[in-house]
Amino acid sequence: MPYDYSRLKNRGTALIKKYGYSLSLVRPAKSGIDPATGDRLSDAEQQIFSVNGIDQQYKQSEIDGTLIQTGDKKILLTAETAPEQGDYLTDGLSRWDIITITPVKPANDVLLYSLQVRLGGQNGVRG
Repeated sequence: MPYDYSRLKNRGTALIKKYGYSLSLVRPAKSGIDPATGDRLSDAEQQIFSVNGIDQQYKQSEIDGTLIQTGDKKILLTAETAPEQGDYLTDGLSRWDIITITPVKPANDVLLYSLQVRLGGQNGVRG
C-alpha cells in the first residue's frame, strides 16, 4: 500500500505559511507565433498569484559561479500554485528571476517547490 503524503504536504504548507512570507508569483504575458497561421499571438495581461515561501542562502561550497552564483537564493514555495519557467517572484521591493524549478515529490503528489532565484530587474535587494 503506497504511503499517503497528504499529511506531510499539509504540515509543510502550514509551516511555510506560519514562518515564511507572502510573495507575488508573476507570469508575464506570453507572445509568439501561431505555427498554423503565422499570426502573432499575445496574451493581453500578465497573471499574478499570491504565494507563500521561505528563503535560504546557498552554502559557499554550493556556489560554483556558473550554475549557482553569489547572491542566488533557494526559495521553498507551497505547492498551491505551480511556478513555470519564465515566471518571477516579487515581494514589492525586489524582483527575483526563477532560474530552476524543482518539484519536491517523493511520489506523484508535489509537496512543495524548491526554486533557485536570482536578483533581476531594476529593483532593490531583499536581505
